[in-house]
Amino acid sequence: MNKNINHPKPEQDLRIYSYIGLALVTIYGAAYYLFPDTLPRGSFDIVLGVTLIVSELLKAIKGGDYHFWMMVLAGWITFSGIEKISEIDSRIRSTFLMAMIVILLVRFLYNAVKGKYEP
Repeated sequence: MNKNINHPKPEQDLRIYSYIGLALVTIYGAAYYLFPDTLPRGSFDIVLGVTLIVSELLKAIKGGDYHFWMMVLAGWITFSGIEKISEIDSRIRSTFLMAMIVILLVRFLYNAVKGKYEP
């Protein structure tokens, strides 16, 4: 029996956030495919992207480059859904991707200068 129910470990917190996000995406995905005429096209992409962003943001607070990469992917999915719903130009998604590549490059160079990446 787990004695830390009232005070879960940080790993348990992260798993709880992941399970909640997975449940939200599963429920919305089922509704999206069962009732395709009631929900706008691209809305599932937005829900999936925002859920991933929030989940990975909560994990990224603990640190790690992997979670930042997942947030970039989630942002890409979200912009894809927004483009489908509002029919905006795809240059917004490309601009977002270029900005994220620059941020990742600066972050990599900063960590390389600090000595975190050694050959």
